[in-house]
Amino acid sequence: MLRCLIGQLCEHDEYLPKAAWELYEACDNGRKHPSDEALANTLFDLLIQDPTRRSFLIVDALDECPTGSREHFFDLVWDRIEKHHNAGSTSYNFLFTSRKEHDIDKRMVELSVKLHNVPILAACVDQDVRLHVRQFISKHRAMRDWSQQLKTEIEDAVAGEAHGM
Repeated sequence: MLRCLIGQLCEHDEYLPKAAWELYEACDNGRKHPSDEALANTLFDLLIQDPTRRSFLIVDALDECPTGSREHFFDLVWDRIEKHHNAGSTSYNFLFTSRKEHDIDKRMVELSVKLHNVPILAACVDQDVRLHVRQFISKHRAMRDWSQQLKTEIEDAVAGEAHGM
């Protein structure tokens, strides 16, 4: 994920930013893999390199990352968010999406950074799933001719098992 974010931040620059170039050189001109620490440092160097440039990063489905990996992620990314925020950096914003998980909630509470926690009710998501299934069936060549009872059964089954996802 860190490599992907770094790549996306560099993608629109005319030249490779200094922080990315330094990472490349530190890794024997691309012949060695960078450590997670080096990737995280480079990511945040890129985010704060130009205070006039605003970056918005979206990390979707944090809860789907294995618990042990999440803890490593918190150590790498969330701690740097807090550090740079406390130093006055305002050139970037993160949006994390996740189902409610105890370890994620705990780390969010521990941060001194101002957070906006926006819960989304599972019932609202289930209605969106139901609408999506209904539209999919209506556009699918074979399915649109099925009986209304069968279409409703499929819609009920999929929406019933969505559980807010």
